[in-house]
Amino acid sequence: MCVATLSEKLELVTGTGVFISRAQLMNCHVSAGTRHKVLLRRLLAAFFDRSTLANSCGTGIRSSTNDPSRKPLDSRVLHAVKYYCQNFATSFKESEMNAIAADMCTNARRVVRKSWIPKLKLLMAESDAYAGFLPDAVKMEAEALGADPAFEAADLEGGASLETTPSSGESLQGVAGDASALFQ
Repeated sequence: MCVATLSEKLELVTGTGVFISRAQLMNCHVSAGTRHKVLLRRLLAAFFDRSTLANSCGTGIRSSTNDPSRKPLDSRVLHAVKYYCQNFATSFKESEMNAIAADMCTNARRVVRKSWIPKLKLLMAESDAYAGFLPDAVKMEAEALGADPAFEAADLEGGASLETTPSSGESLQGVAGDASALFQ
């Protein structure tokens, strides 16, 4: 007689090769109750950490215009989770599931970005102490690269606002060509 343990790995959907521990699956079901959307969110969170979600474009259906380097989540895992949830609630549409996965990726990016803002402010404050040693072209490029619409530069500048424009990358080539100015 075989006794099942909580650490036992179960195949989420037979034949997919996607495994989850019995404890994780039970935890997902307990927290979701009868709400299929919550079950999908819990399962996605069980398989993908926040960093993976933040660096993903979700399902890959729509490409990310902001960052084309973002790749879709592992399709094998994503399909198994969606299939499992569809068996749990037959009325659950794939379009709803895709929207939830994309929303989770967006929320993960917000959380990751918010966790970096205090560190970014500290780094910017520290870099101000060294700003006198840098050529003006480097300062302008650093300001353009560090600009984030969600980041208020006025907090650091005592009320002054910075103009933010996207960088074309051309000014970096000019700076890199004459690095001797940095070491004089």
